[in-house]
Amino acid sequence: MPYWKSFSIQATIVCVVLLVLGYAIHNLMVNTYQLGITVGFDFLWQTAGFPISEQWLNFTPKDSNAMVWLVGVVNLVVVSLCSCITASALGFVIALASMTGNRFIVFTARGYIEIFRNIPLLLQILFWYNLWINKLPQVRSSWHLAYAWVNNRGVFLPVFPVHAEVLLGMLLVVLLAKHFHKEVSRIHGFTLVLATVGLWWLGSALWAWKMKAFAFPTILGFKIENAWHIHPEFIGLWLGLSIYTGAFCAEIFRSGLQAIPSGQIEASASLGLSTWQRYTNILLPQSLPTVIPPLTSQYVNVQKNASLGVVVGYPEVFAVFAGTVLNQSGRAVEIMGITMLTYGVLSFIIFWLFSRYNQRFTVWTSTSQG
Repeated sequence: MPYWKSFSIQATIVCVVLLVLGYAIHNLMVNTYQLGITVGFDFLWQTAGFPISEQWLNFTPKDSNAMVWLVGVVNLVVVSLCSCITASALGFVIALASMTGNRFIVFTARGYIEIFRNIPLLLQILFWYNLWINKLPQVRSSWHLAYAWVNNRGVFLPVFPVHAEVLLGMLLVVLLAKHFHKEVSRIHGFTLVLATVGLWWLGSALWAWKMKAFAFPTILGFKIENAWHIHPEFIGLWLGLSIYTGAFCAEIFRSGLQAIPSGQIEASASLGLSTWQRYTNILLPQSLPTVIPPLTSQYVNVQKNASLGVVVGYPEVFAVFAGTVLNQSGRAVEIMGITMLTYGVLSFIIFWLFSRYNQRFTVWTSTSQG
């Protein structure tokens, strides 16, 4: 195509986009002026005036609406991360089950995939939430599983003191070791951070157990004190997202494993490796170039579908910021713009992280293509 023709097409598209955007802004300004509504972001610093039931940050009704947004974003990231991890593990197990020679196991795996990926996600979230709320015992009749209490208010786990400054020190040491130590530098940064957080959490628990600093759940009146409370809203949303997305992840892992040349599978079996060694050291790494791109799309869908938590009352950013704060302030344009930008930025971060991770396998794909 000649240069002038391609340039004219691109210029036309840019002009059309600018015209549409300009018309939308003009229409917004006219309508807000006629309704007497001012446009601004001063509402972010106003007092929220309402509590948030489930939170990972310290929040009180006296905090600002900006803090409401931050608490909602953290809640969104937590449930999305937990759902992605669970869905990936579940999908991998189901994929392996669907590739076995046992007809019953294959039929069960295929049944799981076909059932849960064809039922709307909203129905699944409501099913798990209502099942948890309506079928579990009351607080006084809680199920005691080891040191955990399970009832219709959620799961109550023992708590122990943690020290954030210890975690920051461990992360600093790990980052310095990755920069200066050759062996450590070969390990992926995300793996190092995840392992450091896990060791910090486990070490804190063991130290608290040794020092007898654990606090166990106790009933005081109508409340359960000294416990880490996992609410039914989180459990219902997490189960719905995990089981629904796990069905899609299973098909992605199955296709990635079946795309590996049969000679690789036969060679790994001839070496006398166990099934775990074959999949973790040979087959799964070779399937990653095929698996990562569609998995990334599923993880982005999980992050966006977490907004359905509003139907069960989970306080993520769409529920508390685009819901409660919007009803109180009436700033629909600003709040919806911030909410859309939040989801867009989170999606971009996921795509960017996994595209960087996927670049590690460009050598494999380029080599296999000659």
